[in-house]
Order: sequence, then structure tokens, then C-alpha cells
Amino acid sequence: MKWLYSKKHLSHKTLVLALYIATIFYSLHYAIALYLGSLFLGQYINENLVGLVFIVIAFLIMYVTFELSHFLNRFSNYRMALMASGLELCVLVGLAIVTQPIFALILFMLQQLLVSIVFLSLNISLTEVSKKTEFGSVRGAYFTILNLGILVAAYFSGIIFGLGNFSGIYITSALLLLPVIYIIYRFVHNIEEPYYKDISFFDSVQKMSQNKDLSNVWKVQFSLEAFYVAMIIYMIPYLSEVIGIPTSAVLQVIMPIALLPFIIFPYELGVLADTKLGEKELIQIGLLIGSISTILIPFVQTANILVWAIILFCTRVGASFIESMSSIYFFKKVHKEEAGMITLFTNGARCVALVIISILGTLFIGVLGFPSYTIFIITGLVLLLGLRYASKLQDTL
Repeated sequence: MKWLYSKKHLSHKTLVLALYIATIFYSLHYAIALYLGSLFLGQYINENLVGLVFIVIAFLIMYVTFELSHFLNRFSNYRMALMASGLELCVLVGLAIVTQPIFALILFMLQQLLVSIVFLSLNISLTEVSKKTEFGSVRGAYFTILNLGILVAAYFSGIIFGLGNFSGIYITSALLLLPVIYIIYRFVHNIEEPYYKDISFFDSVQKMSQNKDLSNVWKVQFSLEAFYVAMIIYMIPYLSEVIGIPTSAVLQVIMPIALLPFIIFPYELGVLADTKLGEKELIQIGLLIGSISTILIPFVQTANILVWAIILFCTRVGASFIESMSSIYFFKKVHKEEAGMITLFTNGARCVALVIISILGTLFIGVLGFPSYTIFIITGLVLLLGLRYASKLQDTL
């Protein structure tokens, strides 16, 4: 077993391939329960309080991930990823057998934190092994693989959920995490790591605000994360409880079709960003498509599965453009050792979106009694606002 611990030179292609394989299993394990979080929490708390749980999760992720630079320099990205993924494995098993509400909430929040740390670690590793000349294509392929896993997981999530309760969902997630742990253990320690700049949250915000391009692309990323938060927390309950489409049908039919743009577009967009067309124009196209199709959601009242698949497909066309292009743009502009900046972009935008969308959802729907589709109008307007910041980006070509 000594060979498992030995550090040896591996080719660039080998390391990229290993990270791609880790990414597919990561996305499968992550997405198998992705759209069921609100329903899981709804077993233990009032539905109107679900948003508050996600607010706590957002602050928890924000605080912990901005302390990670200490651990990155002390233990390395490799050891941090191994510890986080190993601990998450234990937490997933706990979620599969938990029955007490307080323990269920604690484990759920802890799992959300750990999955964010593992995601951040994989991003750092991929950034380290990516060559500047092929950065767009490498990350474009990365997003295609990531979202292929999410698409496949959504389909099987519907099957597993239809067979029983949440235990099968979390056990499956735990099993899918095992290959990720092995790949981190076997390959990631072969990646040479820089010294990560120890920068606080406020220092990161200040530094990013001083760079107009990074500041504007972060705001674009925030608008995308706001869209994701609204879809993850509110979409399935809306379709099942308001529109009347069974959850299993949403997961097995609507979501796999809706997620196809993330498979179709990212790689080709990445190649375009490297060779012919800058990210700026593609981000603007994505924001426009995403905002219009999201604002249309409240006006669709039919329970026809095909109609909803088409509507959500259109929203994801826009999101796939924004996701791949904003990430490629950011990582072309930032230095790989700046862990604080990467954290602010990767997890910071998501956390801020979690807080704001959860507060707005709780306020408008839970307190003021607005229709649940209000959150989609708000989200569409946030995407539309992102056009203002995308127009200010300076192209990389």
C-alpha cells in the first residue's frame, strides 16, 4: 500500500482527467439530494422557516470558508479536501438514519458546509493544473462534466425518492462520495501548491472592489447564484404544491430536460472564449435569456409537464451561458494563490444570494402572504440587473 502515499510526477493530462472524474462523482453525490433539501427540512420545521435555515447555512459557509486560508497553508489543499470529504461521508450516513429534528437540522447544515469546502478545494486544484492557453476549454469541459452529473442525479433522485424516504437518498450520496475521496487521496497530493495569501473576508471584499472587472463579474455571479437559490429552495415545492405536478415527475422528467443546456453549451462556449469571442457578450446573452424566461414562470399555470420542461430549459440556457463565462472570466483575471478572492467568488456570491433570496422569500411569502411565484419575479429582475454590470466588463480577447 506504500505506493498510495508516494508523491510522484504525474502528467498534466493525468491530473486533469483525475479531477474530471472526481468532479462527475462529486456532482452526482451533491445533486442526488440537491432539489429535495426544502422537502427534507419540511419534515421537521414549518415550511415558512426553511428560508431561515438557509440563511444560517449561508453565514456558516461564509465564516468557515474565509478561515480556510489558514488551513490551506498549514495542512495543504490536499489534506483539507480529504478531511472535509471524509467528514461529509460520516454526516451523510447520519442524515440517512437521523430521526430527531435538532440533529437533522445540525447534520443538514454541516453537510451543506462540507460540500462547499470540497467544491472550493476541487476548484483550487483545477485552477492549479489548468494551462492559461487552454483555460476556457478546460473549465468549459469541467462545467459540462459537473452538470452532466447533476442532470443524471436529478433523474435517479426521482426514482430513489419515489421508492421510499430520504434514507435512500443520503446513503446513495454517501456511496457516490467514496470515489471522490479516493481520487483526492490518490492524485490531488501530486499537485504542486502555491502559498495561499492569508486574506480576510473584508480584505477580499476591499481588494475585489478596487478591481472593476472582478467586482462586476462578482455581481454577475451573484445574480446567477440568486437564480440557483430560488430554483433549489422554491421551484419543486411550487411545482408540486401550487401547480400540482408530482415531485417524482419533476425530478425524472422536467429537471433532466431543463438541465440539458449545461451539457450542450459549456465546452463550446469555453472554446469560443479562448479563440473567437470574449466572455462579455456571451454573459449578456445569458442574462437576457435567463431573466425573461424566469419572469415568465408566474404566467404559466398549466400542469403540462412538457410546457414546464421547455420553460425551465430556457432558464437554464441563460444560466449555462452565465455560469461558464463568468467563471472563465474570473479565473483568467485572478491569481491561483489568492484563496480569499477565489472563496469570495465561489462561495461568497452563493452565500450572499442565499441570505438575500431567503430573506425576501420569507418576508414576501411567509410574512406578507404574497403568492409563492413572487420569488421568481424578483429573481428574474435580479438577473436583468446583472446586465448593467456585465456591460462594464473588459473583454479578455
